[in-house]
Amino acid sequence: MTAGPNSPRTVLPPRRGARKADPEDYEQAAGPVLRMVEQLATVRGVGEQVLVQRAAEALDRFDADLERAGVTPSTIQPARYALGLLLDQTARKNRAVDVSLW
Repeated sequence: MTAGPNSPRTVLPPRRGARKADPEDYEQAAGPVLRMVEQLATVRGVGEQVLVQRAAEALDRFDADLERAGVTPSTIQPARYALGLLLDQTARKNRAVDVSLW
């Protein structure tokens, strides 16, 4: 079934105070996560638990920075998921990281 112009659809109203996202907001907020992706590619001798904690903190900071910038909340979660996927894929490629603990 395809949606026509008169089909009902769910439209979320914008959050009060939210504004259209500026790509620079995402770039700035993602900086620490992307630096961690680079580090994960070559890290040695750091426990997986520490790496997971650092990754979670970087992703939480990403969320908070975007919320503080006032971007539309519905755009934050998909961007966070994409960054988490980058972290995960990079960690899995590094043979020094035990992925069963990651």
